[in-house]
Amino acid sequence: MSAGGGMQSAQAVQLALGVPDARKVGLWVFMGVVTSLFMLFSVAYVMRMAMADWQPLRYVPWQLWLSTAVLALASAAWESARRGGMRTATPPGAASAAGPGVRAALLACGLSLAFLAVQLWAWQAMTDMRFTVNGNPASSFFYLLTGLHGLHVGGGLVAAALAGAAARRSARRAP
Repeated sequence: MSAGGGMQSAQAVQLALGVPDARKVGLWVFMGVVTSLFMLFSVAYVMRMAMADWQPLRYVPWQLWLSTAVLALASAAWESARRGGMRTATPPGAASAAGPGVRAALLACGLSLAFLAVQLWAWQAMTDMRFTVNGNPASSFFYLLTGLHGLHVGGGLVAAALAGAAARRSARRAP
């Protein structure tokens, strides 16, 4: 019996017994942690706004509007990649050419990288205006929340790269 056949047998037994896939459980736990983190920071932001030393940012750099537009386009491209991948799904072991899902995923990755670059540009604009991390609580929260969002997008790009590499390896092994 080949290693691949053994793996398929183990997966069949797990499915028959109703054992959840550890990767899916891990993903859901991670999503719960990330959601909790963003919720807690949102609550902290709202609570901190009520303090006397809170000084709202008087100016928001125009680069943030640009990054919002780029992020919306990236989101649409990711959705297009998801739909394209589902439409052109090939049976296990069958080779496939780069279809619309792959092209949309590459576009989404490029737009996600562009979003990160524009966010850094916005940070530069903020520091040029003397809005620094230790300047006032509103500035600190700006950097904290946009930094966490950047890490979130960057982590998604790492996951996309790993998934793309796994798909490429799988396609190469196909007869």
